[in-house]
Amino acid sequence: MSAFGGKADVRWTCLNVRFVPKADIDAPDKEHERRFIVSTPSVGRRQHKLTQQSGKTTMATYVVLATFTDQGVKNAKDSPKRAEAFRQMAETFGVTVKDIFWTQGRYDIVIVIEAPDELSATALNLSLSALGNIRTESLRAFSSADMLKIVAKML
Repeated sequence: MSAFGGKADVRWTCLNVRFVPKADIDAPDKEHERRFIVSTPSVGRRQHKLTQQSGKTTMATYVVLATFTDQGVKNAKDSPKRAEAFRQMAETFGVTVKDIFWTQGRYDIVIVIEAPDELSATALNLSLSALGNIRTESLRAFSSADMLKIVAKML
């Protein structure tokens, strides 16, 4: 059985992903675009299963905790502009940004996203971190309805 409930599939999955160059984050009005293929094996990878509820697909929720790098602190004034560019970047991964908060304390930014699977969430976070302004830590989040299902499976 695959992670999606069907028969095991040994084909490679290819995703078309839009990469936003660093220059576009600083200047979102530019329309530069590079395309590349990301290939990942679909067997043996743990992915969160998308569920169907009355015709609606439920995506996995993640909380992304971010801290500014030295570069990010120097460019803190551009942070709101970069956040909007991040929302656009997330869409190319099939990820929805639910909310972005700038915070005080250990983390500078808290982001809530919904992603179709772990691969998409991780690829987005790595792409974001590669820009050099923040470092991220991701947490899989569960709703109270999810938690009821989880505890129902406990021994």
